[in-house]
Amino acid sequence: MDDKNSVTADFQLLSYKVDTIKFSVESSLGVLQCKESIDSDRFQLGIKIRTPQKFIYMHDKVEYVGGLDIRVGLLSTEKEGREIATGEFGIAGIFKRVGTLQEELEEHMVKETIPSILLGYLRSIISSTFANAGFGSVIIPLININKLVQQSNLTIVTHQIPPENSDT
Repeated sequence: MDDKNSVTADFQLLSYKVDTIKFSVESSLGVLQCKESIDSDRFQLGIKIRTPQKFIYMHDKVEYVGGLDIRVGLLSTEKEGREIATGEFGIAGIFKRVGTLQEELEEHMVKETIPSILLGYLRSIISSTFANAGFGSVIIPLININKLVQQSNLTIVTHQIPPENSDT
């Protein structure tokens, strides 16, 4: 491959795993017979960004682990809607820094970009879980990650990884 014509990102997703799926549906005749489309205003969402972890290896190799957890409740169509389906979903991802970045930019990437990227994968899992549970196509409302990060006051926890052949 010709490196002159390729673009390399300074921050790369290496891998992700959906590490939490807990889902339950009310077992009632009304819920089982429900065939109407689900409006996004019937969803209650709770989201928490996990504390980002920075791992520094020898030769200035740096990797970050970040993630988020989302709790979803689907309300019934009754006036005082009760939750007829609930789910807890979580995802973690590992990202690699390539080269060097300005400290401010790197902090922004870790605190805001990691959860933003992972959110896309988790929204898909949540939507397909609800669809597979018989609720049809479900569109999870958009979430303002930037605002959530500002409210969360996240700090990056740094871990220095010693060389493998170290005696310490």
